[in-house]
Amino acid sequence: LQPVVASSTGEGEFIQLVLAGKKVKYVRAVMEEFGYAQNGPSPIFGDNISSIMMANNTRPTERTRHMDIRWFAIQEWVHIDKDIILIHIAGILNPTDAATKPLAWIK
Repeated sequence: LQPVVASSTGEGEFIQLVLAGKKVKYVRAVMEEFGYAQNGPSPIFGDNISSIMMANNTRPTERTRHMDIRWFAIQEWVHIDKDIILIHIAGILNPTDAATKPLAWIK
């Protein structure tokens, strides 16, 4: 089920970054439990610049103040915990886009 209805593409991608971040935090914790030290942040790649910018802000902005505060946990994971680093990847290089876009646009 969809946890929330996003009012923009950037907001929807931001929520997906948070959900991916939760999974990354879980896997990092499991790896630590097994004795594998987690040195440095884990990368999460995204092709939506606005969602990456929202996550890289240190606090909610005027344009994002309507969003539930729970979605802003990723800002803590990026800036305080430093467990996650968000990296922009061009849509044409994003392998997951092949499942959501028609093949005709690939060159």
